[in-house]
Amino acid sequence: MTTAVLTMHPRGSDSTPSQPEPRSAGGRALVAYLAAQRDALRATESGVRSGDGDAIHDMRVATRRLRSTLRSHRAVLRPWQPLRDELKWLAGALGGVRDGDVMAARLGTAIAAEPPELVVGPVGARLRQRFAGETAAAQARLTGALDSSRYAALLGALDGLVAAGPTKRVGAGRLRRAAREALRRADARLGAGRRGDGVKAGGAGAGRT
Repeated sequence: MTTAVLTMHPRGSDSTPSQPEPRSAGGRALVAYLAAQRDALRATESGVRSGDGDAIHDMRVATRRLRSTLRSHRAVLRPWQPLRDELKWLAGALGGVRDGDVMAARLGTAIAAEPPELVVGPVGARLRQRFAGETAAAQARLTGALDSSRYAALLGALDGLVAAGPTKRVGAGRLRRAAREALRRADARLGAGRRGDGVKAGGAGAGRT
C-alpha cells in the first residue's frame, strides 16, 4: 500500500486533504455501501481467526465487493485506488483456507459417490489428512496476515475512505449503474471460483476406466 493511503492523504497531494465535496444523495448512498462492506469485513474477523468457513467466505465477499466498488467508482474515488491491491492481498490470504476446505468437501463427496469396488484403500481418510494439513498451514498464514501491520493499515485506510467519501458529486443514476456493475463483477469472481472448484474436483476422477 502506498504512503498516500497509509497516511490518509490523497495520492499526489503534498499537503493536507482538501475539504470533501458536499455529499449528494448518490454520494451518501455510496458511502453507506462502503461503510456496510467495511463493517461486514470487521464483523467476520473473530470467526475468520477461529477458522470458521462461513466467516472466511463472508470476509472474501466483503473484500471483493469493496474492490469492485472502488473500480466501478474510480473516477470519484481515485485517491483510494491503492486499496484495491491491499484488498486483493487479503482475499488471497483468505482464499488459501477457503479453497482447501471447498476442495476437500468436493473430493470427499466425489469419492463417496463411487462404487466401493473402485475405491482402493482409505482414500477418503488420506485426502482428509492431506487437506487438514494444508488448511492448517493456510490458516496460520491467514492469522499472520490479520496480525500484521499491513492489515491494520488496511483497516485504517478503509475508515479513511468512508470518512472522506467521493471526491466529486455522484448522481443517483450513475450510482445505480456502477453499483450494478460492481455487484456483477464481484458475483462473477465468486462464481468463477466455484466453477473452478467443481472442475478441479471433477478432474480428480478423470481418466479412470
